[in-house]
Amino acid sequence: MIGLLALAGFWSFFLVKKQPAPLPALDDQTYLVAPLENDVFLKNPGDSEFLKIISHQEIFLGSEIKTSATGRALLLYPNGSTTAIDKNSHLAISILDSKGNRSRLNLLFGGVLGRIQNVLGTDEFYEVQTQNSVATVRGTVLGVRFEEGKTLVLVLENRVEVIPIDPKTGQRIEEAALTVQEGEKTSINSAALPTAASPLRSETLQKNDLETDFIRENIDRETLEKPRVKEIFDRSKVPAPSVSPLPRFNDLVRKVLKETSQPTFTTRPLLTATPKPTETIKPIVTSTPTPIRTAPPTTVDKISPTPLPTAIPSTDTNQTDSPNSALPTPTPVLSRPVLESVVPSTITSLNKVDVIVNGRHLKGVRGVTINGIPVSFFALDELSIFASIPAGTAAGVYDIGVSLNSGEELKLPGALTIK
Repeated sequence: MIGLLALAGFWSFFLVKKQPAPLPALDDQTYLVAPLENDVFLKNPGDSEFLKIISHQEIFLGSEIKTSATGRALLLYPNGSTTAIDKNSHLAISILDSKGNRSRLNLLFGGVLGRIQNVLGTDEFYEVQTQNSVATVRGTVLGVRFEEGKTLVLVLENRVEVIPIDPKTGQRIEEAALTVQEGEKTSINSAALPTAASPLRSETLQKNDLETDFIRENIDRETLEKPRVKEIFDRSKVPAPSVSPLPRFNDLVRKVLKETSQPTFTTRPLLTATPKPTETIKPIVTSTPTPIRTAPPTTVDKISPTPLPTAIPSTDTNQTDSPNSALPTPTPVLSRPVLESVVPSTITSLNKVDVIVNGRHLKGVRGVTINGIPVSFFALDELSIFASIPAGTAAGVYDIGVSLNSGEELKLPGALTIK
């Protein structure tokens, strides 16, 4: 067992350039995030940048989590509550206390699907807040999506109180609040906020609501087995998606405690002094066994393209340069960088907003601009770039530009609207 742990550490040294600090001993005030699909990035209080995570990590009040166009993650609380974080999402932890019985997630964009344990205390709550709404629950299953100034709240079990928020003032519009029952949904549009005279309204969940990738990819087996959730799927005539069980908080706690209870070694992780377990003598082993290096895990930062075939050189020195005397050299197919979309494509200028610039083969990003004005950015990989749009940027339609170290200049005309 010690040898396997050390071998895993040996490979991690070469595969991961930088990772968040290891987990400390866990207790009932420890909160975790676990990556479900690559890529997931975490910035804890005190960190200067987002770091890619390949295993579960501890989160705190003020932690921020981002997922790329291919990434998904799971928040796990000591009270058993879980929150799945969808692809192309960014959220910040605003409140985190009481084993998860007091929690507020600030969803900057993207989506979350929460399965919340019953909280009974008068000062206990679970909230998901977006730029224009806050959804408060006391034990339920709900989904919240926010993009382009629009919030969608879907309730699969129990009920959720939804209060609109004026994104310009940050004030809650209490008189337009609505309690959304299970099997219902509601939406808030920043361009047409509800009022006392025209409050929020709910609608019954439809088949197309339950067939979205947001629901089918983020719902878990335990949620689907809930009788009232199953009834909603049956009533809508939607087959329950095939899902795998998600990690459980207690399982991760036991795993971490088991790993941290191993004795500490002062030698390098080359395993030259690893105690040998009782083993059957193998005739072909004549010296100290060397640990077998298995293929690196699938959490490597970037996926390399399939190598192109090359021409087989001729070994006949008497051949001439005639076209028939040698195999032709194939023309290489170049993977050209391209910009595809911006998410969200519509934002307000009140606060600083992070958007995701999606594309392909975006290698060596040197700069990002809006209408030629440089903005701060963070390149996740060759598919996604996070760009920060400063608060107070004038309203209008903007081109998104990306400069690469290769000298190429890419532009996505009219990709971002600021209101």
